[in-house]
Amino acid sequence: MLCEFSLPSNPEITVRLREATVADAIDFSAVDPECEEAATTLFLERVQVGPGVSNPREWTGEDRRYALFTYFVNTTTYRAIPLTYTCSLCGKQHTQDIALSRILDEYTPIKDRALREFPWQGHNVCVRPLTGADLEDVEKYRYDLLLSEQALTERRGSISADEELRLQSAIMAKRVRMAMFRILSCIDMPYLDEHGTPRSRRGEVENVIKAMPASQFRDFAGRVENAIADMRHGLRTSYMNGRFYLEIPDVRCDENPELPGVLLHYPFRFVSVIPTL
Repeated sequence: MLCEFSLPSNPEITVRLREATVADAIDFSAVDPECEEAATTLFLERVQVGPGVSNPREWTGEDRRYALFTYFVNTTTYRAIPLTYTCSLCGKQHTQDIALSRILDEYTPIKDRALREFPWQGHNVCVRPLTGADLEDVEKYRYDLLLSEQALTERRGSISADEELRLQSAIMAKRVRMAMFRILSCIDMPYLDEHGTPRSRRGEVENVIKAMPASQFRDFAGRVENAIADMRHGLRTSYMNGRFYLEIPDVRCDENPELPGVLLHYPFRFVSVIPTL
């Protein structure tokens, strides 16, 4: 066994990982690099060892990223990662070695359980962190969006202005749909069908949201965001442009070390962890 840890979202679940083999690496090499969540699921299914093996699709996204980083820490020969960035304090470019332990220091276990509720128009709305299954679904939307953007780039110059405008509008609609889907995936309204499941109710939840006045939706979305923030767990991360980044706070400027530090974002990709050939 390589390492053992508890899930950040549920300390009662213990996960044990072994090191991947060459045979595993061959299978991992067949996964499209753009399909990070699918690759993460395959990897975590493959390298888990018993007892108590659990389904990584049911883990939160934070659980999965923490598992990958823990595997990385236990298999890499490096104790630090070099990050190059343009300093917002002095305007110069710096390269700093960030200790892996510094990233692990940002670890936070969840407060209570991975569920929050708030009242809305006489009913309770349930908010949960995105699971691995949810993230795989979001990733499919993102992949479809990527293909559409690539197709437009390739066709630009050979199509009419009207056709280009139509394709741009379709791409914008897909971006909005992906953002909406991320919200839908983390909320549930059990009163809509008490005998159903969060996934089976998702269509009805979407109809409720679409019927909201725009000003009301802003308030609703704010409550959802607050609930997600209150469930922060695992490593400190940001979601930007369809990707997750590990956060490293208070990195001091070489020229002005006495000033408060800046926040860096480390693009921790699955290809940095999962062995391939």
